[in-house]
Order: sequence, then C-alpha cells, then structure tokens
Amino acid sequence: MAKEMPTSANEIAAVAEAAGQLGIKTPDVAEFTKVMVMLGDTTNMSATEAATQLARLANITGMSASEYSNLGATIVDLGKVIA
Repeated sequence: MAKEMPTSANEIAAVAEAAGQLGIKTPDVAEFTKVMVMLGDTTNMSATEAATQLARLANITGMSASEYSNLGATIVDLGKVIA
C-alpha cells in the first residue's frame, strides 16, 4: 500500500493495527486500512482517527467489508456539502 499511496508505511501499519484492535476481521483489515488512509488523505481527519471512529460504527452496524468504500465516499461527499 505504501507504494501506491502518498502515506508512510508506518502510518498505514498504525491504521491496520488499530483496525485489528477494534474488531475488524483479519481478512478485511487491508481493505479497511486502504479506505481509512484515503479518508485521511482527503478529509481533515487523520487516518488513525478515521479508523478508530469508523471501526466502531462498522462493528455496531455489522457493516461488511464490501461497504467500507461506500462509507468513505459518503463521508467525503457529506464533507463537501457541509463545507
């Protein structure tokens, strides 16, 4: 991921670690991490902050990994409307 995104490997690893600690299933950690890093790059949230808050939401709602990208896009779109 660090070769594909403008984010350090350390930050990506921190997001993946947070995802695991917050209950994101092991097979889903990579996709979740990618979406959270992109959110960190495109919003005023840090990637780690996004991971922490959105992992909680994903766990509460029972969100599947296929919906992480939709969640990220929705948050970015809402930010555009509010700004």
